[in-house]
Amino acid sequence: MKKKEEVLFDKNTVITLEPVNEKPEQIESSRRLGLGIDAGGTYTDAVIFDFRTREVLAKSKALTTKWKYSLGIMEAVNALPGKYRDSIDQISVSTTLVTNAIVESNQRPVGLLLMPNGRDVPGDLKYQPLKVIQGRMTIGGEITEDINPEEIRREVRHMISQFHVEAFAVSGYGGSVNPALELEVKKIIRDETGLEVCCGHELSGILNFSIRAVTAVLNAGVMPIMEDFLKEMELSIVSAGIKAPLLVVRGDGAVMNETFAREFPVQTALSGPAASMAGAMFLTGNEDALVIDVGGTTSDIGFIENNRVTVCEKGARIGDWDTHIKAVDMLTSGLGGDSEVIFHRQNWILGPRRITPISWLGTLMKLEEVTGTDRKWAESTIPLQYLYRTGKMPDFELTSREKAVFEVLEEKPLMIGEIMDRLGIGTWKLVKSARLENSYCVQRAGLTPTDVFHQEGKLSLWNKDIASRYMDLIADSAEIDSADLALRIRRMIIDKLGSVLIEKMMGLEIAEGSGISQILNHGNNYLSLKPEITIPVVGLGAPAALMLKDTVRQLNGRLTLCKDGDVANALGAITSNVRVSVSARIAVSYSGEYRIYGLEGEEESFEFLSDAEKRCIEVLGEQTRIMAAKAGTSAQKVTITIKSAVATSTEGTEVFVERTYLAEISGIPDLV
Repeated sequence: MKKKEEVLFDKNTVITLEPVNEKPEQIESSRRLGLGIDAGGTYTDAVIFDFRTREVLAKSKALTTKWKYSLGIMEAVNALPGKYRDSIDQISVSTTLVTNAIVESNQRPVGLLLMPNGRDVPGDLKYQPLKVIQGRMTIGGEITEDINPEEIRREVRHMISQFHVEAFAVSGYGGSVNPALELEVKKIIRDETGLEVCCGHELSGILNFSIRAVTAVLNAGVMPIMEDFLKEMELSIVSAGIKAPLLVVRGDGAVMNETFAREFPVQTALSGPAASMAGAMFLTGNEDALVIDVGGTTSDIGFIENNRVTVCEKGARIGDWDTHIKAVDMLTSGLGGDSEVIFHRQNWILGPRRITPISWLGTLMKLEEVTGTDRKWAESTIPLQYLYRTGKMPDFELTSREKAVFEVLEEKPLMIGEIMDRLGIGTWKLVKSARLENSYCVQRAGLTPTDVFHQEGKLSLWNKDIASRYMDLIADSAEIDSADLALRIRRMIIDKLGSVLIEKMMGLEIAEGSGISQILNHGNNYLSLKPEITIPVVGLGAPAALMLKDTVRQLNGRLTLCKDGDVANALGAITSNVRVSVSARIAVSYSGEYRIYGLEGEEESFEFLSDAEKRCIEVLGEQTRIMAAKAGTSAQKVTITIKSAVATSTEGTEVFVERTYLAEISGIPDLV
């Protein structure tokens, strides 16, 4: 630590580096129409947005085709009026592609090369194939051991031949401070294999070595997946007669161009919820709000604070992985308009599995009857659910039982109990459809909240008559009145949504049976509880009006339902800007001088903090502008937030600990 000198490093500051030859107003005025797309868990939304009037000109929906996202996307696009296509200047898309690949462990095989502090793999890093290679540095970024190029070539060839890896990740201890060794390894791997390589420092400046390595692995693993998706999208857009640049939404709500998305696809994880938060900001103008996006599969809950989507600064957890990805800070509940409702072993269960509403099946599959089996199913209503073929053929070898199920569904949808009877299977539990469903060759239909709303006349999208008859069948099987069943389902919706709202607002994990129902019901005969949500609540998504009103009313909140809130994700995608950030810090080196850490090529030490700071700000501005151009904006105005850490010595004087710098650029996407 050093004593305080002429620089007021003990005060936090925000400074601005003014633009150089920037004319964003020319870009803004030249933009005519935008095409916003969100490929969600259930539906894909598309909007035509007028940049000049700030209005939605047209919108559409299609079912998401997870086995090939571009199919559902182009179905939604083709449902929009063709007259707008020649005037589209920008396309922005958010997609669950990367999130699903990580959560479902479908990313491509990646080889991880590590340069840890020592010779052993960190105990919290469980990944294979992994190899510790030569190359070491201190936490301060000083190289103590060089890499061995021949060792690297030998190991990557081995990983390709033995583990069939399709990409590589490289992470070194101290790499976020000095990336020199990681970059050397990356160049050797690319020269040797031609495959994609991701370095830990490229995705995070945070010091945690193990999580940085995991983040690099995840990014490398979804690189080929994003590449395939972008190629599909390019071909589809061209075939639709649209000539416009394609941008992809990141997990923090900003957008990036194709080049950036190809290099850092993991940054698109959780982009759908982030786009919905951005859409809420646009639709309401609220600087602060609690946002609930109710979809077909899930309900995503997050905050807008100071006109920004709140993000996990330390990194989002995606599936089973802790990462350094800055993504929307949200809580997801497995409850949506298409959540499964079943009676199983004397219990009513709502979600988290998403199934097809029976009302939809009645319309699209022309289902006319709901009496496929005469048997009574007292134990469970699962045998009364339907299976149907989507049109996608299996790309894997079927077992004999899977083949029998797939073939019996060729003519029409059938109840699981009916399939059991036709195939002569002794119990419905042996109707093997899991792999067929997971690969989207077969889908399941049954009772959902959407069907209840149809039966009650609150929705009229699909077949109300089929929904009513099916509810009667389910109620009869569970020995309950249909009206009581509808009431029970609405109560379950209130309890489940209310619980996750309270959990998010209080920042607590709430165990089942913890008394949340008492809060929702305002107490009991002995204790009066009067909860009140004190900030605006914004409801998004097609089911929002039907699923949120009662819940928010129970918590004495003010619910805002927006026009075009049913396509808020797609709207958020097209109204968001490109935003990039670069961080650095100044600390005292072992030699007692000031040194800049976190910026490539900066290894010089300085006697005075003021000299180090001048150089840091200069290089930080340059690198941030370079990254902004690479991400897809010509904006050059850099905002740098400076935070200083000081300590008090035993003599009572202030001493320097470190100073951090976070540089940001936010700008309109370029049109090329």
